[in-house]
Order: sequence, then C-alpha cells, then structure tokens
Amino acid sequence: MERIQYHFAEHKKRYGSPKITRLLHQEGYTVTERTVSVYMRQMKLRSVVSKPYRVQTTDSKHELSQ
Repeated sequence: MERIQYHFAEHKKRYGSPKITRLLHQEGYTVTERTVSVYMRQMKLRSVVSKPYRVQTTDSKHELSQ
C-alpha cells in the first residue's frame, strides 16, 4: 500500500490502477490490477482525469458580416 501511495503521488495523482500495477510489476511485486484498485479505493485515491483539449475558435458565421 505504501508503494501505491508513492507512485500515485509521484505521478501527480494521474495514474490509476492499471498504470500503478504495471509499475509495481516492474519493481518485482506480484499483484493484480483488481487488488491495486481495491487498495486505492480503501485509501480514497482517485486518479485525476483531464479533459481533452478542444480548440475554441470564433464564430465566423455571425450576423455582423457585410
């Protein structure tokens, strides 16, 4: 659980259970994604999901055109 908290904080609270599980496997831990998910829920850790960037342009079809 300490390693889960470490990776979660290290990656600016953006990593969810799949990525944290992958990092733990690289460190040599044998843990399933479901277990990591359950531990994260118990510790009230939720990843921050950022919305995709959308380009905002001006409306060129407005009534002010001549």
